[in-house]
Amino acid sequence: MSNQTVYRILTIDDNPAIHEDFRKIFNDCSASVGALRDLEVSIFGDTSRFKRTQLFELESALQGQEGLKKLEAGVAQGRPFSLAFVDVRMPPGWDGVETVERLWKVDPDLQVVICTAYADYSWDDIRRRLDSSDSLAVLKKPFDNIEVFQLGHALTRKWALGRQSRARIVTLERALGESAVALESARKQLTVERSERAGLEESLRQSQKREALGWLAAGAAHELNNILTIIRGSCDLIPDRAGTLSFVEAKSHLAAASDRGAVVTRELLSFSRNQPFHSRPLDLNRIIRDRRPLLGRLLGEQITLEIQAAERLSCVLADELSLDHLLLNLAAHGRNSLVRGGRVGLATGEVTLEADSVVGAGAGARPGRYVCLSFSERGAAGACAPSEQGPDAGRTLGSTAAIVQQHAGWLTAAEEPDGAVVFKIYLPITDQAEAATRVAAPLATGSRFAASGKVVLLVEDDTDVRGVTRRVLQQNGCDVIEAGSAREALECWSQHRDRVDLLLTDVRLRDGLDGCELARRLRVEKPQLRVLFTSGHGQETGIFTRTRGDTECIGKPYDSVMLTAALQAAFEKSEGSLQP
Repeated sequence: MSNQTVYRILTIDDNPAIHEDFRKIFNDCSASVGALRDLEVSIFGDTSRFKRTQLFELESALQGQEGLKKLEAGVAQGRPFSLAFVDVRMPPGWDGVETVERLWKVDPDLQVVICTAYADYSWDDIRRRLDSSDSLAVLKKPFDNIEVFQLGHALTRKWALGRQSRARIVTLERALGESAVALESARKQLTVERSERAGLEESLRQSQKREALGWLAAGAAHELNNILTIIRGSCDLIPDRAGTLSFVEAKSHLAAASDRGAVVTRELLSFSRNQPFHSRPLDLNRIIRDRRPLLGRLLGEQITLEIQAAERLSCVLADELSLDHLLLNLAAHGRNSLVRGGRVGLATGEVTLEADSVVGAGAGARPGRYVCLSFSERGAAGACAPSEQGPDAGRTLGSTAAIVQQHAGWLTAAEEPDGAVVFKIYLPITDQAEAATRVAAPLATGSRFAASGKVVLLVEDDTDVRGVTRRVLQQNGCDVIEAGSAREALECWSQHRDRVDLLLTDVRLRDGLDGCELARRLRVEKPQLRVLFTSGHGQETGIFTRTRGDTECIGKPYDSVMLTAALQAAFEKSEGSLQP
């Protein structure tokens, strides 16, 4: 019985005898069919094809109103009727056509058979009223029992198939809806991924542009450093007594312009990420003292520089080039802010922060001991109002903060009651002491090194830079052999190998062989050869002194004092300390 389907049939007729006829038709025929199948089973054996799969449950109503109530009850209970046999004439209530109209309003899927005599509604009248011929059949009275039985089988099966197809359609629609939702989600995800990819591609393009600009900036800085070396070196070669007071002033202005140009090249090298970072113990007081002339020139005549250095100041672990950059940035900010003149103050001191005093010490403050560098700006008549500041007043603060963070410190800014703007920079103290620093004084004109008559092989591909450097070397008592390229230097070396005491070469040369490789080749033949490098690229400055103690490197632009100091350092090394 588990595979048998029971279909509910509703008969609506005002004649009780008709209901009994329908009951006999479906029950007797079903019994006859069942008996026949039982006989077949006894002959052919049990087989699943003989199982009855269709049974009927009949309900009857004498009027349309009663039939409608039974239909509504079946739908409410989840036991709908599959088929309804409805008589056309059922006085005194609704006729069959009106009854069918009301039945379909409750259950549109109901299959209906109109039972009519020849004198009742015509087929055209019924079709015009009901307009649903796909669920409607007409049975003429008197009807044949087998015809009614087969019609019942066919229409209930049609009703079942209709329900299955509609259920399948609902399932497909649900799946289609879920697929549409998934597709829309995938489309949105794809849109997001495309947007992210476009963003990444744009970031890559910008990164490539920045890299290209970095290389361009580094190249430009190299060329500018060569030009500045020529200007500064030429200024130093002109004796102060050579002209009038105006001539001496012009020389001073040229030197100041060269210093400002050096600041620009440091900015370019910082932008191109070619500035090296080498931490070591440094005395901030010494750095400020050494840079005071340069800072004064950058600030200009309208701004007074006041320095208050602590008598005893611990060292900080820092990169000297970065601290130079930081001081120059502060000076540039003061110049751009105090466009009407004023005073700039630099003060140093030590601060100890306990855990309870960190709050209020600035973002990034931590307990510990720090060197505090205070930089103040006071306008000629009070602090300069923001509207009076130059257009580049805030340009340098970003790189200044980055340098401070790179040294594990922090920066604060505040306005004092007198209107002064004060920046405070906190850098961690180190217990290490600063290494002794050689301070070279410029040699007087005509003076010589203790070991006079040394021969220097000068290799520089910029003709003007080579000329200025040659004159400084000659002024310090050196014999100079010049070469414009590494290949030319090798030719000179082959002729003067025994005479050359020091190789002075630019790191980057233009003929495919750089200064480092040139020095290596020459030292293979003469291990005691002294080497002094020059470089206009920040990343090369200082590398050689950290990798081997007998090699010096000075950065461009350099002046006669710097070159003289480097030569003194190179020639003061004992031959036993030289490495092959």
